[in-house]
Amino acid sequence: MRFFKTLSLILFFHYTVIMDIVPRLTVKSLALVFSVSIPLIVSCATVVTFDVEHPPLVDLRNVNTITVIPFEWNSSREHTYLASRVTAALISGLRRGSIDVVDPYLLENSRGRNYGQYADVYINGRISYVNAYDYVETRDEAHGNQTIIREIVTRTAVVDIEYSYIRSLDNKILGSFKKSETASTSFEDTRYRHQNINQNTNRNTGRDINRNMGRRGSGRSRSAFPHRGTWQESILESAISRFSGTMAHEIGPWTATEKRNIKRRTGDDARDGEAINFVKQNKYDEALALYKTIYEQNGNIFAGYNTAVLLAANEQFPAALGLLERLRGGMLKEGKTIPSFLRNEITKITGFINGFKILEAYKDGGTKTVSPASIPETARDTAADAGMITGTVNLSPAMVYALNEPISSTDDDTIFSKIVAYTHTDNGLWSMRLPGTAPAALWLLVTDGYSDCYITKTAIKISGTIILDTAWMTKLF
Repeated sequence: MRFFKTLSLILFFHYTVIMDIVPRLTVKSLALVFSVSIPLIVSCATVVTFDVEHPPLVDLRNVNTITVIPFEWNSSREHTYLASRVTAALISGLRRGSIDVVDPYLLENSRGRNYGQYADVYINGRISYVNAYDYVETRDEAHGNQTIIREIVTRTAVVDIEYSYIRSLDNKILGSFKKSETASTSFEDTRYRHQNINQNTNRNTGRDINRNMGRRGSGRSRSAFPHRGTWQESILESAISRFSGTMAHEIGPWTATEKRNIKRRTGDDARDGEAINFVKQNKYDEALALYKTIYEQNGNIFAGYNTAVLLAANEQFPAALGLLERLRGGMLKEGKTIPSFLRNEITKITGFINGFKILEAYKDGGTKTVSPASIPETARDTAADAGMITGTVNLSPAMVYALNEPISSTDDDTIFSKIVAYTHTDNGLWSMRLPGTAPAALWLLVTDGYSDCYITKTAIKISGTIILDTAWMTKLF
């Protein structure tokens, strides 16, 4: 599609150096390259850890039955067997949840028609990439008067899939996912030098069996799709089986451990050192009391931030958010630029609070209506932060674009004349600085750079923290 090609030009323009180093870099792996290309700074940070419970990534409230449209129905003949293994893996993953799973093959007589008579929600998707190859490392070892050639063979398989949860009633997409799984195995072979013809020390004998399915060209010679019973098929099955274990966060509540670094330079070295020792001993209540006192006495932003972090660690999330908002408001009044750690924490805590509301709705039997929390717009007395907006998005990695007018398809060549600003996401978080001429309401477009592209249904008022959920956006084709 022309749209994604033109978006790629933007990315390539800004990241030319990295693209020169990694010529086959994809948009999907761009965030990873940036994360590993920045030199690591070793420090003795003091870390606060706490657990946060999250709602399912897919809103399945009031859903009683679910199924998977067999992947083999959307696959070519040569991929039928592996596609059926993906279907089995996803069904296995669904059965680990609390929703009744309908046998997908009961739907065979109603393909593309009324799935609602069988299940409330169905999963539809495809295999997007398949590859299996050998990598052979050759070593020469002296053994008496002869040389032994030792070969270490690593066989690797990669499978990518993409799928969506779709509500049968109105075919609304509730959530979309792209996943990749890899499996590998190694073995060793030895022989004497006189048996060796090719003495290359390392060689890649891999066979790319992608068959034009995916985006990653390995540069290896291609072969036919593996026949039944081959090692390629066996190891591909092993990779596919791992998809069943990746669905827990999609269909049920899950808990993640959050980590925050305590900030130094609070303006009170003696009590700061004492508080840090308390944190290292996991005595968060004592550390909270000290940082709160320091903040109340001198208004130091780092002491305030540490106080908010410890409030969150004690599950006092509304109090933590309120303090963070006061810190932000105070800095705006003083004409100071809001630091990224403060903006990001406000976004994260807001997301946690929204998640708790959804969890409560689940406990209420799924009938409770949830209104997402947002951060009230703070009076902007200076221009230092007037053009900065922040938010979250449930698509990662991704790019977020602010448009002054909407587009209706991914082939709309007028997009560049409508872009006001854009940014890349970081673990679902994003921030964007708008020009002073930007209107008060903008359409926000989100894309993963491959095939998924969503735009808000209406122009969004640019204020506070903006929560983008692709389930409530229009998908562009």
